[in-house]
Amino acid sequence: MKIISFDNSKKGIAKNAFLGFVFQFLIKFKGIIILPLVVHFLPKSVLGEWRLITTTVSILLPIITLNIIDGSGMFFSGDTEKRKVRIKFYTIFNITLLIVGLFSIVAFFARNFFELLDKYTLAIILYFISLVLSKLSRFLYEVYQKSKKLLLINMIIEYGGAAFILLLILLGVKNVYTLLIPITTLNLIVSIVIFYEVNREIKYTLSINRKFIKRVLPVSIPLIPVYIAEWLLASVGIYFLQLYFGTATVGVYSVLLSIASLMLTLRATLQFFWFSTCSNMIQTNKLDEFQVILTGTLKVYIFFGFMALVVYSFFGKDLVNILANKNYNIIIKPLYFTALGYVFLVFSSIWNGILYASAKTKKIFINYLITAIVIVLLSAFLIRKFDIMGASLAYMIGNIVLFTSMFLSVKKIKFGFNKREKYINSFLIILITIITILHLFQVEQVYNTIIGFLIILIVSIIVVKTKYLELADVLKIFKK
Repeated sequence: MKIISFDNSKKGIAKNAFLGFVFQFLIKFKGIIILPLVVHFLPKSVLGEWRLITTTVSILLPIITLNIIDGSGMFFSGDTEKRKVRIKFYTIFNITLLIVGLFSIVAFFARNFFELLDKYTLAIILYFISLVLSKLSRFLYEVYQKSKKLLLINMIIEYGGAAFILLLILLGVKNVYTLLIPITTLNLIVSIVIFYEVNREIKYTLSINRKFIKRVLPVSIPLIPVYIAEWLLASVGIYFLQLYFGTATVGVYSVLLSIASLMLTLRATLQFFWFSTCSNMIQTNKLDEFQVILTGTLKVYIFFGFMALVVYSFFGKDLVNILANKNYNIIIKPLYFTALGYVFLVFSSIWNGILYASAKTKKIFINYLITAIVIVLLSAFLIRKFDIMGASLAYMIGNIVLFTSMFLSVKKIKFGFNKREKYINSFLIILITIITILHLFQVEQVYNTIIGFLIILIVSIIVVKTKYLELADVLKIFKK
């Protein structure tokens, strides 16, 4: 399969979005299978340590690598000349590996200053390296939207990792290694295979093009504070819970995040097509075509985001009972507010893609900075008072602030809805408000179920009658 080619037609974008959805559905299905077993066999303290390790590593990755991998994506948009792609890609590859190698050495000798790093030194360093290699190996597949290949790669890692975790549990390994070893091993193996394929199309060269790096760094480095702010938005609650209540509470909260993350299926599908589509179409000045794609994308995500919220509000207790157990009933009420925060995060990502493709990195940074300040202050107060519920509320409010600021920034560069769509979107927002109110004053579970099904039915009828999603076109895609 040819890697360096790009299809930005409507059909290509629809295919990538659909494959992204299929992938995320399969990933979340895997989570539904594995989460109850992990919750049953692993102590809350282990789940807490795992969440602290993965959360910390996730923010270190863009900082240590100077965000070169993500920051260079726009420089490949529309470029299919192998000679140029070879120079650019291996410049990123070589400089990233050099930086990561140096950091790994420093981390090894500095391990005594950090409790978890000292406890799991080699495992954490290898986990970090495996994430970097995984990101590098998939880079060209993501830039040129090779969705089928990405789907296969991710399926191998996710389901292979799940099988590996189950094997370790059966062998009696019930600590952080149970979760670290499988993902690290699969990432390393799959990355080596992918690099072999990439090397067949563009041969490896041990060189660093300084001119290209000088173009990338002014884009990638200013985005580092954005990642830090985004990380604060997603993770600050974990550290305040650790500070106030300990690792076991973090373990409980991590289960809540795992169940709520089913909502992130919507956001993750964007990664299959949105940022590269934005970059390609905006940079090549295909704004009229892009406006149509933006409108369609918003319609689809508003509809499915709303439906997901109904599920979390009225069937949240069932989800917790199925995926966890009665020891985790404390997360039932906060679950909805975390899911609602995820909905606003999805739409923030849509606006973020437009700002990124328009090279408005300063605006992105300011939006995230404001949000980070808000969520840190809210978390410090609310978590001390309301523990896990406080973390969920702070996260939800933070994402609403981010969504609002991102939307206002995009509005200034003249991307938006037409008049008819404003009415429909406003109506759905009103329904979300109604669901939230009903969630706060929930009645018996049987009535929740009836109300939930009724809301889904009503909105489905409205969507069909208004042709909001042009369901005939959606059905054609699914049929193919």
